[in-house]
Amino acid sequence: MDGRRIVAKAKGTKEEHSRLVNMRRPCPCGTRDKRHRPVSRRGCADHAKKLIELIDHIVAMQEAEARYFAAWHREGGTCCGTLDNCPLKVTKN
Repeated sequence: MDGRRIVAKAKGTKEEHSRLVNMRRPCPCGTRDKRHRPVSRRGCADHAKKLIELIDHIVAMQEAEARYFAAWHREGGTCCGTLDNCPLKVTKN
């Protein structure tokens, strides 16, 4: 990945959380139409729904990871110092 945002969910009400922003963008699957143009997310099978599920799972994973690191610190866990950017490392301000 080159650091660009591929997809984003709408913010706001619960109904809006179940849809993507800008459905006119090309689907990340790379499907093309008869003229060899990229197919939009709206016109590409159920890929918009799958992208929403992927976003939800990534957010849940990040939240679980944050809870794990918080519990690690509460229990007195220490970083081994092998990684420069270790999330277990206690920052000193």
